[in-house]
Amino acid sequence: MQTNWNRDKTAKGLMLLSAFAFGLLIPGRFSITTTPSLTHRIYLISRVSDVREIRKGSYLLFSMVHAYANSSQARDAIRRAMAGREKSYRATTSIPAMKMTRCMPGDYLKALDRLYYCNGEFLGQAKEYSLKGERVENFVYDGVVPPGKIFVMGEHKDSFDSRYFGFIEAMDVTAIGHPVF
Repeated sequence: MQTNWNRDKTAKGLMLLSAFAFGLLIPGRFSITTTPSLTHRIYLISRVSDVREIRKGSYLLFSMVHAYANSSQARDAIRRAMAGREKSYRATTSIPAMKMTRCMPGDYLKALDRLYYCNGEFLGQAKEYSLKGERVENFVYDGVVPPGKIFVMGEHKDSFDSRYFGFIEAMDVTAIGHPVF
């Protein structure tokens, strides 16, 4: 009877230790997106050690920093995302964002009448007005995507992405997301 009790106690202890170790790994390996910007919600993430790992169609996790917030629409989006996290918005605030790679360095990006094309393939359309009814500026470009720059988009028509803030820096990408759910 004593050996069964010790075995049970040992098994429970090992299960608790395993659960604790697994719990330490989860925050660093998964990302959850709560906005309708992307169709998937949960992503297994792999850290980017070399920007050459980034491919067209990859889901990229990057820091949305004030450098991308060059319009009132961008500042409003960051303020909404930061709501409840801090008492006030600061220009140096950054939040994690995930979008899909749509146009890479060396590709030809063309914005024509709010319509976006990469190497002649239609990507999507920029909106003229925000959900609040305010006029929004879109990113205008016609040329080869420069080295170190990436054009990213969400999968939802209301996604706040490169159509409005322009290219992101490849060096700002921290991870690649692999959809789980």
